[in-house]
Amino acid sequence: MRSEDPTNDRSGDARLVPLAVSSRAAAAAIGRIAPRHDSAQWWGARVSDDVDTHARLSPGRTAFIGAGGETTYRKLRDLVARVRALLLAHGCRQGDRVVVSGPRSVNTAVAFLALESIGATYVPVDETWPSERLSHIFAQVGCAYVLGHNGRSGRGAWVPAPPLARAAVEMGVRPLDLARAADHTPRPPSPATRPDDPGRQARYVIYTSGSTGTPKGAVVEHRGMANHLLHMRRALGLRPDDVVAFNAPATYVVSMWQMLAALSAGATVAVIDEFAAAYPRRLLKAWHEHGVTVAQLVPTVMSLVVDELRRRAASDPLPRLRWLIATGEELRPRVAAGVLDTLPNTRLMNAYGMSECSDDVAQHVIRRADVERPRLPVGRPIANTALHVLVAQGPAWRPAGPGETGELFVAGLPVGAGYVDSAEARSAAFFHDSLHPRSPTLRLYRTGDLARVDESLVYCLGRVDRQVKIRGVRMELDEIEGMLGQHPSLTRCAVTAEAVKESHELLVHYVATDDVTPRELQTFLDAGLPAPAPTRWVRLVSMPLTGNGKTDYRALAASVPSRPADRSRVPTTTTK
Repeated sequence: MRSEDPTNDRSGDARLVPLAVSSRAAAAAIGRIAPRHDSAQWWGARVSDDVDTHARLSPGRTAFIGAGGETTYRKLRDLVARVRALLLAHGCRQGDRVVVSGPRSVNTAVAFLALESIGATYVPVDETWPSERLSHIFAQVGCAYVLGHNGRSGRGAWVPAPPLARAAVEMGVRPLDLARAADHTPRPPSPATRPDDPGRQARYVIYTSGSTGTPKGAVVEHRGMANHLLHMRRALGLRPDDVVAFNAPATYVVSMWQMLAALSAGATVAVIDEFAAAYPRRLLKAWHEHGVTVAQLVPTVMSLVVDELRRRAASDPLPRLRWLIATGEELRPRVAAGVLDTLPNTRLMNAYGMSECSDDVAQHVIRRADVERPRLPVGRPIANTALHVLVAQGPAWRPAGPGETGELFVAGLPVGAGYVDSAEARSAAFFHDSLHPRSPTLRLYRTGDLARVDESLVYCLGRVDRQVKIRGVRMELDEIEGMLGQHPSLTRCAVTAEAVKESHELLVHYVATDDVTPRELQTFLDAGLPAPAPTRWVRLVSMPLTGNGKTDYRALAASVPSRPADRSRVPTTTTK
């Protein structure tokens, strides 16, 4: 269904309210927005056009490799052309939003590339999400059908999972099997179907839970995606002989560059299936078998991989791996040091981004000297991006001083177009950018993250909503996690807070390698806090993780044991 939502074009930005900010903020920005003279050309570059070019010049080169075998660029072009014909036959037009569901595979990219070539918007969902969530998304998107696939080309029809099937019936949405494209004649792009000015088109929508639990669809424009892909190609030096691991769920923003950057460079995408991605030993085996040269992990999984590499004690376990990128949560110095120790010939990058922007907005290549710091920087902005650390001062904002904590704002090409059909959420996070008159988007995004700037490097300090006051002292739960993570007995830890009357109590969930006692941990914690804090300790056998490997704070909150009646300062512990 064609969307008339204002997030699909720039005219909706006129509704954004300017942020009341000091004029000094522009001069204090980290990075700069400097579109090139040929900006309209390169931010409108389509990955589907790159695939066509590679298929013409190097038809036998491998585009995808994985459990399903190899897919050459010639075959990929043919698959995209058939799915394009399928979509056009079902009335898909420029500006439509199309929901796509299916396991991570070459078909994930085929669906995206076909939609991109038409000028439609790709909206990935997980068919196992609750049916209420899927119904909400179907209603927001206004889709007439769901394009689904089973991840295996030519082997069996797609059968929607029960939650998606229920939501589709409830909302009157028709399931459309991507495998039916085999019955269509490949249809190359034509002037009639090629999109006009793709740079400003909504290219994809990533649904996030949001702070309220209501799913919000973050809209990213084509030009933001193109800027990020070009930056990744240059920052990583991607070449046709590279192999990029595609291990992120399709519903997470990092999946976009993992499956597209290699294709734009004529390189190979290695699809890591769910079975291999869930276990470090199998993940390392898949990387080795496919000759992966570039991979990305959340730090929690990265730590598990480091543990597995230490058990193997090989001098050069992954000789082809050039880059390992951390994303999704804070990279702790101890984990980074483990990567540098176990993968001496691999460069480590710390990346910081979000769904509301086109993935990364800042990056930093970790060096040995960095891991001696208590916290690692997220670095400097990517191309055509400016970062602002601002401090609220009355009704206005001022730039933070060196080392001063403030809120992080993003300006430039990565900033997305807001949220689907959610003006209230958009106005709370997106503002008119009056600081950068040359910015193509003229949008400023409030990340909700705390940050500071030291020596022109940005440090993220956690979420604003992860701040608590304990006995009148403001504390950052993420900083406490970072400090506890330095204890030699702890392999994992997560800190939450419970409201207790007018204050809070810390709740520390931890996984330990020995019999360290809560009293010993409390002494270590008190030494680093600005003031002693009442704390409960919950020892875990393993830390619960979300589908993409991050600490699952909601699962931790649901498993919190009831508070003991004794409110003394004696540390208490519960084993789960």
